[in-house]
Amino acid sequence: MMTRRLSRLLVAVMAAAAVPVAFSSLGAQATRDTSFQVPADAVIEITMRNGRLTVRGEDRRTAELRANRINYELRSSRVGVTLDVNDSNRGRDRRGNNRDESDVELIVPRGVRLVINGRSSDVSVANVNGDVEVSLVNGDFEGKVLGGRAIIETMTGDVRITDGVGDLRVTTASGDVVATGVRGSVEADATSGSITISGERLGRIKAGVVSGDIDVTGALGDDARLQLSTHSGEVIVRLPEGAAGQLEATTYTGSVRGGTMTMMPPVTRSFSGNGNARLYEFGGGGTARITATTFSGDITIQRGSQPRRRE
Repeated sequence: MMTRRLSRLLVAVMAAAAVPVAFSSLGAQATRDTSFQVPADAVIEITMRNGRLTVRGEDRRTAELRANRINYELRSSRVGVTLDVNDSNRGRDRRGNNRDESDVELIVPRGVRLVINGRSSDVSVANVNGDVEVSLVNGDFEGKVLGGRAIIETMTGDVRITDGVGDLRVTTASGDVVATGVRGSVEADATSGSITISGERLGRIKAGVVSGDIDVTGALGDDARLQLSTHSGEVIVRLPEGAAGQLEATTYTGSVRGGTMTMMPPVTRSFSGNGNARLYEFGGGGTARITATTFSGDITIQRGSQPRRRE
């Protein structure tokens, strides 16, 4: 579904790019602002070539678009914003990048659903209760106070979500992932980067990274299931005092640390005679279960700790 939608949006971008845009004078800043009606639960689709996009939800019945140095097109029922930046050599640095990036701010009703596609763009979304889907080739994503589900994909860029999110699925090839205040299930994958997740009560968490650390903080729900895997990096789980459950830990060249954790004999299984999976009990045991796997790195359970701060 995302592939078909992205194909339609790319066709719209190419069509818009074929129309020449005339500014009053080259190098002069042209500002185009507009307001338009939008249903409170509408789907707003945005395609952006490069620059910065900020979307903010408010208690309102109309949407407001503020843009600089921009050509955009508004489509009916599904409101789409197409951003076409001058592709000529004028205004570029030695590497061919635009010196003057586009700045777009969109203020929307809180209940809208967002579908955002960008090529080389940084995207920020705040105070939106509808679902948020973002697909970026190169760029960072920042979310704040997201009430619904979020699906974030970026090839190169960091993903940072603060102050709450519902169910979350995030993928990045090169970049760090930080999600705080998670309320639902989380699936996070990174090739090169670290993953940091925190919430008041953790349920279903699945996080995997090839090169980087995984850091998870929060209380465990009664049937919590945490699956944490890194090839080259550490796995750290920070729990409140009194947390109880089981840890199944597998590491090939690292160690397992857990303070007062008690190993539950026997060892459940072995892997190729090199690394092994061991079952531990902490806090007197419980139904919550953590499965942690590393090839080169330590696995640590800490209680009464705070998550590491990431800049």
